[in-house]
Amino acid sequence: MKLDERMKQLNELPEDAQLKNDIRKHIEFSRQKTKSPMKWNGWQEIGVAIGIFFIGLFLLFTSSNGLKNHAATEEITGIYSYHNIAGEGFRGRASTLFVGVKDIMTDRTLLLFENIEELPVLEQAPLRFVDHYDIVVVKNGEKHHYELSENYLYDVRNNLIYPGYKEFPSALSDDFTAPHENNHYALVLLIPFSIIFVNMVTQIYYKRRGLKVPEKLPGIGIVITVAMLVLAAVGSYAYFIGPLYRPLLFLLGLLYGGLIWWTVKRNIADLNILKVERVKTIVMVMLAFAWIMMY
Repeated sequence: MKLDERMKQLNELPEDAQLKNDIRKHIEFSRQKTKSPMKWNGWQEIGVAIGIFFIGLFLLFTSSNGLKNHAATEEITGIYSYHNIAGEGFRGRASTLFVGVKDIMTDRTLLLFENIEELPVLEQAPLRFVDHYDIVVVKNGEKHHYELSENYLYDVRNNLIYPGYKEFPSALSDDFTAPHENNHYALVLLIPFSIIFVNMVTQIYYKRRGLKVPEKLPGIGIVITVAMLVLAAVGSYAYFIGPLYRPLLFLLGLLYGGLIWWTVKRNIADLNILKVERVKTIVMVMLAFAWIMMY
Protein backbone atom coordinates (compact mmCIF):
# COMPACT_ATOMS: atom_id res chain seq x y z
CA MET A 1 0.00 0.00 0.00
CA LYS A 2 2.76 2.37 0.91
CA LEU A 3 4.48 1.55 -2.37
CA ASP A 4 1.36 2.41 -4.37
CA GLU A 5 1.03 5.74 -2.56
CA ARG A 6 4.69 6.52 -3.18
CA MET A 7 4.36 5.75 -6.90
CA LYS A 8 1.27 7.94 -7.09
CA GLN A 9 3.20 10.83 -5.53
CA LEU A 10 6.08 10.38 -7.98
CA ASN A 11 3.74 10.33 -10.96
CA GLU A 12 2.20 13.62 -9.85
CA LEU A 13 5.60 15.39 -9.77
CA PRO A 14 6.28 17.77 -12.71
CA GLU A 15 8.61 16.44 -15.40
CA ASP A 16 12.07 17.99 -15.53
CA ALA A 17 12.81 18.13 -19.26
CA GLN A 18 16.27 19.63 -18.77
CA LEU A 19 17.25 16.85 -16.36
CA LYS A 20 16.03 14.19 -18.80
CA ASN A 21 17.97 15.85 -21.62
CA ASP A 22 21.17 15.97 -19.56
CA ILE A 23 20.77 12.29 -18.61
CA ARG A 24 20.21 11.32 -22.24
CA LYS A 25 23.30 13.22 -23.40
CA HIS A 26 25.36 11.65 -20.65
CA ILE A 27 24.23 8.15 -21.65
CA GLU A 28 24.93 8.83 -25.34
CA PHE A 29 28.38 10.20 -24.57
CA SER A 30 29.16 7.20 -22.34
CA ARG A 31 28.12 4.82 -25.11
CA GLN A 32 30.30 6.69 -27.59
CA LYS A 33 33.33 6.41 -25.30
CA THR A 34 32.83 2.67 -24.74
CA LYS A 35 32.60 1.77 -28.43
CA SER A 36 34.89 -1.02 -29.51
CA PRO A 37 38.18 0.36 -30.89
CA MET A 38 37.88 -2.07 -33.80
CA LYS A 39 34.68 -0.42 -35.00
CA TRP A 40 35.43 2.28 -37.58
CA ASN A 41 33.30 5.37 -37.93
CA GLY A 42 33.20 7.97 -40.67
CA TRP A 43 35.72 10.34 -39.09
CA GLN A 44 38.25 7.55 -38.61
CA GLU A 45 37.94 6.61 -42.27
CA ILE A 46 38.49 10.24 -43.30
CA GLY A 47 41.56 10.41 -41.03
CA VAL A 48 42.98 7.23 -42.56
CA ALA A 49 42.36 8.57 -46.08
CA ILE A 50 44.17 11.82 -45.26
CA GLY A 51 47.06 9.87 -43.74
CA ILE A 52 47.37 7.65 -46.83
CA PHE A 53 47.29 10.74 -49.05
CA PHE A 54 50.17 12.44 -47.24
CA ILE A 55 52.21 9.24 -47.09
CA GLY A 56 51.74 8.83 -50.85
CA LEU A 57 52.69 12.47 -51.43
CA PHE A 58 55.81 12.04 -49.31
CA LEU A 59 56.85 8.88 -51.20
CA LEU A 60 56.20 10.59 -54.53
CA PHE A 61 58.49 13.52 -53.79
CA THR A 62 61.22 11.44 -52.15
CA SER A 63 61.29 8.71 -54.79
CA SER A 64 64.35 8.78 -57.04
CA ASN A 65 62.12 7.90 -60.00
CA GLY A 66 59.45 10.53 -59.41
CA LEU A 67 59.19 14.03 -60.86
CA LYS A 68 62.52 13.90 -62.69
CA ASN A 69 63.53 17.18 -64.30
CA HIS A 70 63.64 16.71 -68.07
CA ALA A 71 66.61 19.08 -68.34
CA ALA A 72 68.81 16.70 -66.33
CA THR A 73 71.86 15.09 -67.91
CA GLU A 74 73.95 12.07 -66.95
CA GLU A 75 76.36 14.40 -65.10
CA ILE A 76 74.06 17.01 -63.55
CA THR A 77 70.85 15.61 -62.06
CA GLY A 78 69.69 18.59 -60.00
CA ILE A 79 70.18 22.32 -59.42
CA TYR A 80 68.57 23.81 -56.31
CA SER A 81 68.57 27.34 -54.91
CA TYR A 82 67.84 28.92 -51.54
CA HIS A 83 67.43 32.69 -51.05
CA ASN A 84 69.87 33.44 -48.22
CA ILE A 85 68.67 36.81 -46.93
CA ALA A 86 70.85 36.73 -43.81
CA GLY A 87 73.96 36.23 -45.92
CA GLU A 88 75.73 34.12 -43.27
CA GLY A 89 76.55 30.45 -43.68
CA PHE A 90 75.61 28.19 -46.58
CA ARG A 91 71.96 27.19 -46.25
CA GLY A 92 71.19 25.56 -49.57
CA ARG A 93 69.73 22.04 -49.68
CA ALA A 94 69.53 19.54 -52.52
CA SER A 95 65.79 18.95 -52.21
CA THR A 96 62.60 20.97 -52.60
CA LEU A 97 61.23 19.16 -49.52
CA PHE A 98 62.90 21.95 -47.55
CA VAL A 99 61.01 25.21 -47.08
CA GLY A 100 62.29 27.92 -49.42
CA VAL A 101 64.38 25.60 -51.62
CA LYS A 102 63.53 25.89 -55.32
CA ASP A 103 64.29 23.64 -58.27
CA ILE A 104 66.00 25.98 -60.76
CA MET A 105 67.19 23.44 -63.30
CA THR A 106 66.48 24.68 -66.82
CA ASP A 107 68.30 24.24 -70.09
CA ARG A 108 70.02 27.59 -69.50
CA THR A 109 71.17 26.98 -65.91
CA LEU A 110 72.27 23.46 -66.88
CA LEU A 111 74.40 24.85 -69.69
CA LEU A 112 75.93 27.44 -67.35
CA PHE A 113 77.11 24.92 -64.74
CA GLU A 114 78.27 22.42 -67.34
CA ASN A 115 80.59 25.07 -68.74
CA ILE A 116 81.30 27.14 -65.64
CA GLU A 117 85.06 26.68 -66.08
CA GLU A 118 84.87 28.79 -69.24
CA LEU A 119 83.68 31.89 -67.32
CA PRO A 120 86.30 34.57 -66.58
CA VAL A 121 87.75 34.36 -63.07
CA LEU A 122 87.64 37.56 -61.03
CA GLU A 123 90.39 38.70 -58.72
CA GLN A 124 88.07 40.26 -56.11
CA ALA A 125 84.37 40.41 -55.37
CA PRO A 126 82.22 41.60 -52.46
CA LEU A 127 81.88 38.17 -50.84
CA ARG A 128 80.18 39.72 -47.82
CA PHE A 129 77.24 40.81 -49.91
CA VAL A 130 74.23 40.19 -47.65
CA ASP A 131 71.50 39.09 -50.04
CA HIS A 132 72.47 36.13 -52.25
CA TYR A 133 71.38 32.67 -53.42
CA ASP A 134 72.89 29.45 -52.09
CA ILE A 135 72.97 27.00 -55.00
CA VAL A 136 73.51 23.24 -54.84
CA VAL A 137 74.45 21.47 -58.07
CA VAL A 138 74.23 17.67 -57.91
CA LYS A 139 76.88 16.50 -60.35
CA ASN A 140 78.00 12.89 -60.70
CA GLY A 141 76.35 12.14 -57.36
CA GLU A 142 78.30 14.90 -55.56
CA LYS A 143 76.97 18.20 -54.25
CA HIS A 144 78.76 21.32 -55.46
CA HIS A 145 78.03 24.56 -53.61
CA TYR A 146 77.85 28.02 -55.14
CA GLU A 147 76.88 31.46 -53.88
CA LEU A 148 75.27 33.75 -56.43
CA SER A 149 74.57 37.46 -56.12
CA GLU A 150 74.21 40.36 -58.49
CA ASN A 151 77.98 40.92 -58.39
CA TYR A 152 79.57 37.49 -58.16
CA LEU A 153 79.20 33.71 -58.52
CA TYR A 154 81.39 32.01 -55.93
CA ASP A 155 82.52 28.39 -56.25
CA VAL A 156 82.78 27.36 -52.59
CA ARG A 157 84.75 24.13 -53.15
CA ASN A 158 87.37 25.53 -55.54
CA ASN A 159 87.42 29.05 -54.04
CA LEU A 160 86.87 30.66 -57.42
CA ILE A 161 84.93 33.85 -58.17
CA TYR A 162 83.01 34.41 -61.40
CA PRO A 163 80.83 37.34 -62.60
CA GLY A 164 77.40 37.70 -60.95
CA TYR A 165 74.00 37.41 -62.58
CA LYS A 166 73.88 41.06 -63.65
CA GLU A 167 76.41 39.99 -66.32
CA PHE A 168 74.19 37.12 -67.48
CA PRO A 169 71.56 37.39 -70.24
CA SER A 170 68.20 38.49 -68.83
CA ALA A 171 66.58 35.09 -69.51
CA LEU A 172 69.30 33.29 -67.54
CA SER A 173 69.07 35.81 -64.71
CA ASP A 174 65.31 35.20 -64.48
CA ASP A 175 65.92 31.46 -64.09
CA PHE A 176 67.76 32.20 -60.84
CA THR A 177 65.62 35.01 -59.43
CA ALA A 178 62.04 34.34 -60.62
CA PRO A 179 61.47 31.07 -58.64
CA HIS A 180 62.08 32.96 -55.38
CA GLU A 181 59.45 35.62 -56.01
CA ASN A 182 56.71 35.10 -53.44
CA ASN A 183 53.62 34.91 -55.63
CA HIS A 184 51.55 33.56 -52.71
CA TYR A 185 51.99 36.63 -50.49
CA ALA A 186 48.35 37.71 -50.84
CA LEU A 187 47.11 34.18 -50.11
CA VAL A 188 49.30 33.94 -46.99
CA LEU A 189 47.61 37.06 -45.63
CA LEU A 190 44.23 35.34 -45.96
CA ILE A 191 45.17 32.60 -43.48
CA PRO A 192 44.91 34.78 -40.29
CA PHE A 193 41.57 36.12 -41.52
CA SER A 194 40.44 32.54 -42.20
CA ILE A 195 41.28 31.57 -38.61
CA ILE A 196 39.32 34.56 -37.27
CA PHE A 197 36.40 33.69 -39.55
CA VAL A 198 36.29 30.05 -38.38
CA ASN A 199 36.23 31.14 -34.73
CA MET A 200 33.47 33.68 -35.40
CA VAL A 201 31.32 31.07 -37.18
CA THR A 202 31.64 28.61 -34.30
CA GLN A 203 30.78 31.26 -31.71
CA ILE A 204 27.69 32.31 -33.68
CA TYR A 205 26.64 28.64 -33.95
CA TYR A 206 27.01 28.12 -30.21
CA LYS A 207 25.07 31.29 -29.43
CA ARG A 208 22.14 30.41 -31.70
CA ARG A 209 21.92 26.86 -30.37
CA GLY A 210 22.25 28.01 -26.76
CA LEU A 211 25.33 25.87 -26.22
CA LYS A 212 27.70 26.82 -23.42
CA VAL A 213 31.38 26.17 -24.04
CA PRO A 214 33.73 26.24 -21.02
CA GLU A 215 35.86 29.39 -21.08
CA LYS A 216 38.87 27.53 -19.73
CA LEU A 217 39.72 23.93 -20.51
CA PRO A 218 42.02 22.15 -18.03
CA GLY A 219 45.27 21.27 -19.81
CA ILE A 220 44.95 23.80 -22.64
CA GLY A 221 47.58 26.01 -21.01
CA ILE A 222 50.11 23.17 -21.12
CA VAL A 223 49.30 22.49 -24.79
CA ILE A 224 49.77 26.16 -25.72
CA THR A 225 53.04 26.34 -23.76
CA VAL A 226 54.41 23.26 -25.54
CA ALA A 227 53.29 24.71 -28.90
CA MET A 228 55.05 28.02 -28.20
CA LEU A 229 58.27 26.24 -27.19
CA VAL A 230 58.20 24.11 -30.35
CA LEU A 231 57.51 27.22 -32.46
CA ALA A 232 60.45 29.01 -30.83
CA ALA A 233 62.70 26.02 -31.51
CA VAL A 234 61.58 25.86 -35.14
CA GLY A 235 62.14 29.60 -35.59
CA SER A 236 65.60 29.40 -34.02
CA TYR A 237 66.56 26.50 -36.29
CA ALA A 238 65.41 28.41 -39.38
CA TYR A 239 67.32 31.55 -38.31
CA PHE A 240 70.61 30.00 -37.18
CA ILE A 241 70.88 26.80 -39.25
CA GLY A 242 68.76 26.79 -42.38
CA PRO A 243 65.54 25.77 -44.12
CA LEU A 244 63.11 23.42 -42.41
CA TYR A 245 62.06 19.98 -43.59
CA ARG A 246 58.44 20.14 -44.77
CA PRO A 247 57.34 16.61 -43.71
CA LEU A 248 58.52 17.40 -40.17
CA LEU A 249 56.41 20.57 -40.17
CA PHE A 250 53.39 18.55 -41.34
CA LEU A 251 53.89 16.12 -38.45
CA LEU A 252 54.15 19.01 -35.97
CA GLY A 253 50.90 20.44 -37.35
CA LEU A 254 49.15 17.10 -36.90
CA LEU A 255 50.56 16.76 -33.39
CA TYR A 256 49.28 20.21 -32.42
CA GLY A 257 45.80 19.44 -33.77
CA GLY A 258 45.80 16.11 -31.93
CA LEU A 259 46.72 17.74 -28.62
CA ILE A 260 44.01 20.39 -28.99
CA TRP A 261 41.39 17.76 -29.84
CA TRP A 262 42.49 15.56 -26.92
CA THR A 263 42.02 18.50 -24.53
CA VAL A 264 38.58 19.32 -25.92
CA LYS A 265 37.35 15.71 -25.89
CA ARG A 266 38.64 15.21 -22.36
CA ASN A 267 36.71 18.15 -20.90
CA ILE A 268 33.54 18.52 -22.99
CA ALA A 269 30.67 15.99 -22.90
CA ASP A 270 28.17 17.75 -25.19
CA LEU A 271 28.04 15.87 -28.49
CA ASN A 272 27.03 18.93 -30.52
CA ILE A 273 30.01 20.92 -29.24
CA LEU A 274 32.33 17.99 -29.89
CA LYS A 275 31.21 17.75 -33.52
CA VAL A 276 31.82 21.46 -34.10
CA GLU A 277 35.20 21.42 -32.33
CA ARG A 278 36.27 18.38 -34.34
CA VAL A 279 35.54 20.14 -37.64
CA LYS A 280 37.19 23.31 -36.33
CA THR A 281 40.37 21.42 -35.39
CA ILE A 282 40.58 19.77 -38.82
CA VAL A 283 40.14 23.16 -40.55
CA MET A 284 42.89 24.71 -38.40
CA VAL A 285 45.31 21.90 -39.25
CA MET A 286 44.52 22.22 -42.97
CA LEU A 287 45.17 25.98 -42.80
CA ALA A 288 48.55 25.24 -41.21
CA PHE A 289 49.32 22.82 -44.07
CA ALA A 290 48.38 25.49 -46.61
CA TRP A 291 50.73 27.97 -44.94
CA ILE A 292 53.60 25.45 -45.04
CA MET A 293 53.03 24.67 -48.73
CA MET A 294 53.15 28.35 -49.74
CA TYR A 295 56.83 28.71 -48.84
